[in-house]
Amino acid sequence: MMDDEEVVRGVIEATLRQMGHEVEPVEDGQRAIEVYGNAKAQGRPFDLVILDLTVRAGVGGREAIQALLKLDPTVKAIVMTGYANDPVALEPERYGFKGILAKPFGVVELQKTLARIMES
Repeated sequence: MMDDEEVVRGVIEATLRQMGHEVEPVEDGQRAIEVYGNAKAQGRPFDLVILDLTVRAGVGGREAIQALLKLDPTVKAIVMTGYANDPVALEPERYGFKGILAKPFGVVELQKTLARIMES
């Protein structure tokens, strides 16, 4: 799970852990790409990736998903964003995402989105 805001990362990490998921929180897309690649190389691939669309000082979700798709064309990724009019928010699948979480989102929306993506 990638978000550049430490507080947001912490809340989402805690929520995902309470839901029973293992979580590897990172601060930007470059780190997400590295962690994903390392996990895949070690035979412990991630089931799902959640990427923040916009990162102030670093690689955001739009760029990160392109690199992740090169590493693993079957990657299941969800984009998080507060920018409802961004092209990625309007058509996440076109950019390689399987779904979207519109910020702010609640636990129920997070659970439903994860379940839908994991079942696909």
